[in-house]
Amino acid sequence: TDTLPSTSGAPQPVDPQCGGCTNCYFPVNNGCFLGWSKAQCDSQDEYKWCGAGDSNPSPYPSNAPKPSTSSNPKPSTTSIPMPSTTSSPKPSTTSSSKPSSSSNPSTTKQRTLSPATSLKPTPTSSPNTPPSPPGKSGLTNILSEELFLQIFPQALPIYKYEKLVAIADKYPEFANTGNADVDRREVAAFLGQISLESGDLRYVEEINKSTMCEPSPKYPCAAGKQYFGRGPIQLSWNYNYKDFGKAVNLDLVASPERVATDDELVWWSALWYWNDERWNGNIHKVVGLPGGFAKATFIINGGLECGVNPPNHDSEKSRIASFKKFCDILGVAPGDNLSCQTAHFPPKAL
Repeated sequence: TDTLPSTSGAPQPVDPQCGGCTNCYFPVNNGCFLGWSKAQCDSQDEYKWCGAGDSNPSPYPSNAPKPSTSSNPKPSTTSIPMPSTTSSPKPSTTSSSKPSSSSNPSTTKQRTLSPATSLKPTPTSSPNTPPSPPGKSGLTNILSEELFLQIFPQALPIYKYEKLVAIADKYPEFANTGNADVDRREVAAFLGQISLESGDLRYVEEINKSTMCEPSPKYPCAAGKQYFGRGPIQLSWNYNYKDFGKAVNLDLVASPERVATDDELVWWSALWYWNDERWNGNIHKVVGLPGGFAKATFIINGGLECGVNPPNHDSEKSRIASFKKFCDILGVAPGDNLSCQTAHFPPKAL
């Protein structure tokens, strides 16, 4: 049946470190992993068995989801830390989604997680993930609708999860290498970048609007139109609207506002930009490489945020903080060399 067993008769853990966890406890993230056997728990470094018996999983708490029986279980989103809901479109860089390892589990709310999900970064592991069906991206293997809604609780109505999935499927290589770490890291990078650009999806148009037109014979501008940032990745400048319009067979030079009013184009603008070949690189192709997040930032806004002493020095810090937060939620290590503010990157866009 779908009725979860009662926990009223469940034996209490003998170790006070377990807090309310009666299965496999990971103190670094204060997470209680449900449905594990003792052998599974003991096989993981730093995890602690808090259940009863030697092999059978302890009962599920009444408010916890059953573990997935699929080959690629999705993480429960219970107690996932939420982004800031302040009016500022920029995420805070002072908060951390990762509880301190010194937290007392009896006073800090534990995350309840499904059997095969770990929020512990595992930089040395590269588990394979089941391939997505032909013509599908790997997004839904990593980001469920439930998790999306909890990550972005104040997203504007135009940012529909089902439209995100449908547009992502137009790019079947997106988050679909078959390597769980690489794929989760790409999704975390995508979420981190759009979180910064759109204020956790609470904005669809740039606040400080300007014309943003550099006309040329190849890239004209339409009279009275402005090409300020729109969409989750803030597509900007007339030449980007022209190229994106060509890709989707629309005249977006004449009607750039459609990017902020069409619930398919809004996501398409971001995923097109992410997967397009640009003068300074292809984000999808570089984001899985060492230093890939820094390269992604350079492709998106390198002229203002990259190189030594860039004009917008602090914005990159928010991007990195968002990326780390989403890596923590998705259970993957962020890696090293996250900053593009080094001599390896040109000081401004060409």
